[in-house]
Amino acid sequence: MTRILGISFDGVASPSITLKPGYFCVQEKAVSYGWGYGWYQEGQKAATILKDATASDSSAINQLLTNWQRFHSTVFICHLRGAAKSITQQSTQPFSRSYAGRDWIMLHNGDISHYKEVLKLDENSVFEPLGKTDSEHMFCWLMQQIYLSGARRLADIDKKQLLHWLSTINALGTVNIMLSDGDSLLVYQDINHFNSLKWCRRHPPYTSTVLESDDVKVDLSNSFDQARTMVVFATQAMTNENWIEMQPGQVLIVKRGWILWDSVKKKIETPQAINLPTKLVTAAEPFIMTIYHHTRYLYETNVELSKHLFYLQPVDDEVQKLLSFELTITPGCDQVVFDDVFNNRGTFAVINKPYKELSVIAKSTVKVKPQTIYNGPLATNAQKFPVAWMPWQQQTLLPFLLPPELPIANLEELSEYAMTFVKRNDGDFLAVLNDINHVIHEDYTYQSQSTSLDTTPYEVYVARKGVCQDFANLFICLARLLNIPARYRTGYIYTGAEYENKIQSDASHAWVEVYIPMVGWRGYDPTNGILAGVDHIRVASGRNYRDVTPTSGTIYEGGSAKETMEIEVRVTREEQSG
Repeated sequence: MTRILGISFDGVASPSITLKPGYFCVQEKAVSYGWGYGWYQEGQKAATILKDATASDSSAINQLLTNWQRFHSTVFICHLRGAAKSITQQSTQPFSRSYAGRDWIMLHNGDISHYKEVLKLDENSVFEPLGKTDSEHMFCWLMQQIYLSGARRLADIDKKQLLHWLSTINALGTVNIMLSDGDSLLVYQDINHFNSLKWCRRHPPYTSTVLESDDVKVDLSNSFDQARTMVVFATQAMTNENWIEMQPGQVLIVKRGWILWDSVKKKIETPQAINLPTKLVTAAEPFIMTIYHHTRYLYETNVELSKHLFYLQPVDDEVQKLLSFELTITPGCDQVVFDDVFNNRGTFAVINKPYKELSVIAKSTVKVKPQTIYNGPLATNAQKFPVAWMPWQQQTLLPFLLPPELPIANLEELSEYAMTFVKRNDGDFLAVLNDINHVIHEDYTYQSQSTSLDTTPYEVYVARKGVCQDFANLFICLARLLNIPARYRTGYIYTGAEYENKIQSDASHAWVEVYIPMVGWRGYDPTNGILAGVDHIRVASGRNYRDVTPTSGTIYEGGSAKETMEIEVRVTREEQSG
């Protein structure tokens, strides 16, 4: 049966919660019934507690809970069994206390003894229990320790101190705890594995919008809720997905659908910390890369006249030195080499002789140097949202600040999704970018031929699958909705490195570059969940894919039959050079 339940969503949700008939039929000796739910209304630090000490199946409160559509919260905790030793509201969980400008809510599953002697509360204690339960006394003692430590949020608590407090409590009996400050949710598993807790991280698209156990049903069929990522904790698995059993004495802290801290791993699992060095993006030494790119177009009938635009020449600047470049187009044609408005080196070609095969071979050699992500404490450490730009900066960056033209409902939903990253990272600029990069890599499936050039960022967001182009487009859209300049970058990636999505390098690769205040343009590769570094060879950048298509053209005469295209790309590392 489900005794306690906790959910952390990445955005506000309004689930319908129903206590099933089986909940009211089960009779257990020494267990007084009564249920209680706690949550935080959207954008508020005040908690809402709804509880029923009698747990009657005809309860008007229970009916209200099933049909209510006004939750709008990112955190829910529910106590469903053994809520109190006496049938009173003040003894029914969860409990709430106000501290540091917010309400804290807690529930406890278990039973402790000698708690008044060990978890001492005297007349000088800031927090005092209203009822006479061990759970509320424990909560007040724990809040007193948080107060004395000076921490004002769960995120501020020293993790060693936290583990010590929880171990002290657990030594007195059986203890499963859920504690929230409105932003984060802490879950603790009893050291002796009492009423084993399980958890599951779910992200769209769902196979089912219903979480269900023998005695409770959580329905997320609301159209907005179906787009939410969530971490769910319960004493009984509620879907047929892979639920992970918590280890004895384990503490997990989650925030907006992501696990921030795991006591077993002994480290903070913030998305921005994964795969990201402190100072340098990748290796400390430059590398020389050789790129071979061959594109063939085949036609059943002759093409008489065609015009083409090629972006195949790698960038030559202080980070990436172009050592050689050779472009061979067969059949021979008139060519013009130019720099476009985005400062890309392009080749315009006109072929006015008949052909059934067009061969384009680009051979390049470049030396790529490592690049720092920031230039010191004055650059980005203090940067927070909202991002402010001077008028002249806005004018210059405008092409990279405008999101794609999508229906207003699509942009509103994507904007809300983008803000979940801001709120999860407390508005830290670099943390938000790193989080977006990592989450797209983790939660979105790389699937060849699952999309087209016309696939929108919203469609990728809904389907949670695509290729490198789609992931770049989604990242760009989210960044621009947050007023962060972002541009589309094409190029190549060295496949000798151990990346999960090597398949994307069979042709040219795509990633994102964002403009960081007082730093400049820096690359993020959401397909591989890394920062762009010495394994990435930059070729062209623009507002989107259509600005920097590696090979494009128009047939004016002939070639009416079906066109066939073949692409071969090879990237090799020649040598390491100091």
